[in-house]
Amino acid sequence: MSKLKIILIIILIIAIILLVVFWFLFRQPKEAANLNYGPSPAGNLNINQNTNQNANQNANQNIKPSAGNFQPKISEAEKLKAQLQKMSFAFAERYGSYSNQSDFENLEDLMPFMSASLKSKTQDFIAGKRAQAKRAAIYYGITTKALNGQVEEFSPEIGRAKFKISCQRQEIVGSTANANVYYQDLEISLIKESGIWKVNKVTWL
Repeated sequence: MSKLKIILIIILIIAIILLVVFWFLFRQPKEAANLNYGPSPAGNLNINQNTNQNANQNANQNIKPSAGNFQPKISEAEKLKAQLQKMSFAFAERYGSYSNQSDFENLEDLMPFMSASLKSKTQDFIAGKRAQAKRAAIYYGITTKALNGQVEEFSPEIGRAKFKISCQRQEIVGSTANANVYYQDLEISLIKESGIWKVNKVTWL
């Protein structure tokens, strides 16, 4: 083999090697770019998972009730009991507050809240007291304040209820300098008369 052929073969081999080297050099950055900047299935999955987690967290936050806004449901029976007890408080304070100069005005104001039976008894009581009353020279009066109440009976199905009201009473003879404070319970019985709750009996204990 001549020297010329040997040189040509060497040049050809070198050229092939150079081509291979250049091919790798130009191909590697392109693949690297695809690997570094191309979308990755795993990356997309993570984003979807984060989105789902955030959506689930937001949904849970929307569903979960706020403790500050939560209000327990009150039954109609409990509402009625509270209303009747409040009525008994007001009745006790008015019923137990009077003076010898008011001419039983406190009892007359309460008659719309009395049952037919109690109203009749109260009217007879007032008439009897007025018939024998003499004009008092010295002022006498009692002021009553309801402090708390206790449910002794509550039967809405048969239209009956009873409350014991603890009262603070201030008795005055002549002037406030002679005031006397004491405590007394008042038992108030109610009935449902013609569909309306009325006070049927009042007893000082």
